[in-house]
Amino acid sequence: MTHERDMERLLDQWFSDGPTLAPDRVIEAVTDRIDRQSQRPAWRLDWRHLGMNTTFKLATAVAVIAIVAIVGYNLLPAGSTGTGGPAPSSGPAQSPSPTPRPAATSRFNANGPCGDSGSTCRGSLTAGTYTSRAMQPTLTYTVPSGWFNKFDQARGYGLLPETPENMNSLNTGGYGITTIEAQIDLVVARANCVEEPEPGVGTTASAMVQALAARPGLDTTEPAPVTIGGLAGYTIDIRMEPTWKTTCPFSEGQPTVPLVLDGEAAPGTGLHWTVGPVSDGSFTRYFILDIPGGGTVLISPGGPPSFIPEATPIIQSFAFATTP
Repeated sequence: MTHERDMERLLDQWFSDGPTLAPDRVIEAVTDRIDRQSQRPAWRLDWRHLGMNTTFKLATAVAVIAIVAIVGYNLLPAGSTGTGGPAPSSGPAQSPSPTPRPAATSRFNANGPCGDSGSTCRGSLTAGTYTSRAMQPTLTYTVPSGWFNKFDQARGYGLLPETPENMNSLNTGGYGITTIEAQIDLVVARANCVEEPEPGVGTTASAMVQALAARPGLDTTEPAPVTIGGLAGYTIDIRMEPTWKTTCPFSEGQPTVPLVLDGEAAPGTGLHWTVGPVSDGSFTRYFILDIPGGGTVLISPGGPPSFIPEATPIIQSFAFATTP
């Protein structure tokens, strides 16, 4: 039998039976790596950033494992079992007992990675007070029942109401319809759409809100002082001017204005928030707070104006541990 036919047979067997299990640590490591490298949004009608379909992430991770396994098998010397021992004696092939496949579970429900005991994100939340496991500075907050922690990373934290609309958004690659996000050390993006920090703009809360308030294409409120969780800074509401027509290469021909991005990520690979046209009165609200010793926390409740009263008490409960 030729090598090509061997490969074809292996692939046929793979796709007909599929893997029954993959080590949890492999799947979690791959998906965590993908989650940490937030996808560049093509553009958006509101403030939220778009992401890769999460089901596709897991499928990609399993496919990568499959390819590595097949290639590794075919590279082994003839007669090798891949374990370093001698080849087994010839005889009738014994079919392994089938392993029951676990029921399919959603990436973003209480039974998925965000609900596992070893994960940093908590998933479904009951009423109570919680503390971040990975985000620094550590964030403590209080929520009523029915909320969901969608991610918890060193540089960010995400919360949203556990509604069917929000969960459907998460499970189809979005980031939620109504959501609260806290992001560490974002910077003002270049106004000309190049995904780099705007030259000459500082990284303090004051410098950032002043730059956004003066940005062409934006209709903003006057930056106002605010203190949240022991950190002082400013809040600002942002809309795109209705007459703004300038597009970006990634905005699919729609008007857009760049706002902030992850200044440590390579261009095109990190978080990049923009604002586009809206017809329902929606606006972007930023709370940008200075961290003692340097850096900022940007908190933003995303969604229609009706979500602001629901999000405000939770944001007001935020407390940041800024000392050892």
